[in-house]
Amino acid sequence: GEFRLESSFNPNILVKELLDYDKIKQVTMTLYVQDTPLASTTKASYTATTTVVVHITDTDNRPPWFQPCTEHEFGTSKVCVNSGYEGTVNFNETS
Repeated sequence: GEFRLESSFNPNILVKELLDYDKIKQVTMTLYVQDTPLASTTKASYTATTTVVVHITDTDNRPPWFQPCTEHEFGTSKVCVNSGYEGTVNFNETS
């Protein structure tokens, strides 16, 4: 899974690995707790469950970027120019 608990005594939910919004947009987990250790032979006297839903946010939503890049600004837009590619960009055209 993508998440883990900080410890068995600290239920903070931590991210184990980078999350890719293009692959995962939401994760649903069931958190189960009891008042006795899992390895205990004693029956748990109190238990509880809850559902945790994590919504992944897309934070790197930019167009393809060629490397290496010489960045140029045109108004509020940035254009990446690479000497291996040639072309013309007309900001007035729409598709």
